[in-house]
Amino acid sequence: MWRKAWQIKILSLGIGCGVFYNFIFSQIPLVQKLELQLQDTLLRWHHPKSPPKEIILVKIQRKDLANQKLSLGRVFYADLVNHLLEAGAPVVVLNLRNDWREPPEFEYLIKITEPINRPLKNLVQNHGEQLVLVTRTNSISNFRKPKFLIYNHLIPFDGEQLRPLIAPETIQGFFEYEPEAEFPVALTSTARRAHLVGQFFLSEEIDQNQTFKSAVLLALEKFEQQEQKIPLSSRFAKIPTQVEINFWGTSGTFPSMEVASICQPSKEKKCLVASPSQLSQKVRHKVVFIGFAEGNNIHTMAMLSPFGESMSGVEIQANLMASLMTDSFLQIPPQWVELIIIIFGAVFISSGIYNYQNWCLLQCLD
Repeated sequence: MWRKAWQIKILSLGIGCGVFYNFIFSQIPLVQKLELQLQDTLLRWHHPKSPPKEIILVKIQRKDLANQKLSLGRVFYADLVNHLLEAGAPVVVLNLRNDWREPPEFEYLIKITEPINRPLKNLVQNHGEQLVLVTRTNSISNFRKPKFLIYNHLIPFDGEQLRPLIAPETIQGFFEYEPEAEFPVALTSTARRAHLVGQFFLSEEIDQNQTFKSAVLLALEKFEQQEQKIPLSSRFAKIPTQVEINFWGTSGTFPSMEVASICQPSKEKKCLVASPSQLSQKVRHKVVFIGFAEGNNIHTMAMLSPFGESMSGVEIQANLMASLMTDSFLQIPPQWVELIIIIFGAVFISSGIYNYQNWCLLQCLD
């Protein structure tokens, strides 16, 4: 009887300690920081060596904005993407400049800015099955009703401007970013974990929610369709929780090209490709990510990588894409699953201790 009571006490203590750690102790900032440092150390030791060859970046540098010969406007972006698609890139993931994200608040302003946005709108209309527009959002976990901004100014509508000709969820994919990712303090940071699918409230229709895929998952889905690959994205779309990004190395690990190496200046503010054949050799059968690659600004969406350096959002997207392509990411279980594991672990350990005591007692009697 005494041994049974002692076993119940050990079991209760184990479950209590597990629950305490899961819900209270693990929320202490110091503990979260230690967990992050431990996980980053493991990632540095055991990170994959060779990233998939199907990924390439087109990096926009700070000097490109200051280059008077290059006009990085909407015409230039649209022309650049067209050249990449013509060169054989099956999918292009386009990180828009932050000042292009916000649509005008009033309908008459949309009409005024229509000529400015027309090149990107034509791009969406003509190549929607090969294009992903990255929509930056806050972390889904930090908001009960996360909002999603529809790019009405970049999506073609019907003649009465009532219904989009292309469903926003088929062209826009979200990318979670918050400024805290520049100095993450926990594993839950957007610099380490990402949702693949999310429920959002549309900003212009607060009471209506809609499912959107992450930009990376949407790009993978389109890449599989264009290249007729074995589909993996359908399985990933069913993962309800976050996944942990697998990092493949320091900044610069993935093959990349600079905008200035692709395009020559043009009076028409377009992208004139110097060598279409060389461009084709580099981007054919590859997913191309376009975005800012340096500078601590909202365009770059800089995050601190496990290697202790600043990494641009476009490179984070490439790491996540590589994780999905190789099925090498870690799925994060919900808290209730962790609690069940803790309870079963406490029961198993206490049962083992009880059986060991009985064995020792029998040995002593013998």
